[in-house]
Amino acid sequence: CSAISVRKNHLRLMRAWKRAFPNRERLLVLAGRTLPGTPPEVADAIRQAEAEGFVRSRGLVADLERERLYAGADFVVYPSLYEGFGMPILEALRHGKPVLTSSGTSTEEVGGAAVLLADPGNEDDLVQKLRQIADDETLRARLRANAPAVLARYSLENVAKQLHATVGEVRLVGRSYEAVMDRMKLMARLSQRSVSEMDQVRAGAIDFQAEQSARLHAAYTVVTGGDLVKVDAKQ
Repeated sequence: CSAISVRKNHLRLMRAWKRAFPNRERLLVLAGRTLPGTPPEVADAIRQAEAEGFVRSRGLVADLERERLYAGADFVVYPSLYEGFGMPILEALRHGKPVLTSSGTSTEEVGGAAVLLADPGNEDDLVQKLRQIADDETLRARLRANAPAVLARYSLENVAKQLHATVGEVRLVGRSYEAVMDRMKLMARLSQRSVSEMDQVRAGAIDFQAEQSARLHAAYTVVTGGDLVKVDAKQ
């Protein structure tokens, strides 16, 4: 139960499904609206698979219909190329359904020990894992047994605890930031004071140079050509 788009990997999934169950012994049910920008070949492939009898596409379904689909499934496949989270995995686990999903994406972390992983870019691996989750009841039982612990991580109580801890960390970071800013402001004030002191030193040097220049001109007189010539003060 998910949207239809390229990143959901429907084309590779349908090819793998056809190979894994060549006698049409299992039906692949797709549910979800087609997202804008999805190439037309995805819809064409779904229609062709439906015509061959191994896929049924339900399109966008209401909540009650989605619940029925989960309840009637032997297992759920979610082989996305990439995901931001993967809510259908938790929905499937809540219904007690084993899940086959993608390795190397967020779905691996979300599903934890309650999912079987396959390389979403490797059709052969998908074929193998589809057969495994379909035929191995011991595996499916183990995945179902691991589901409660995974779901517990996303309970309202646990999420609230994590949020509280995160807010505490943000506050700590905020205090550290304020301390750094106070230190920077202090350094800026010291720097400004140093600049002011240097300006005073420079001003004193200029005054000293001016005084020395005045004394020099008192002892010398300017003659033609701009040369300074020593003049006897008694003359």
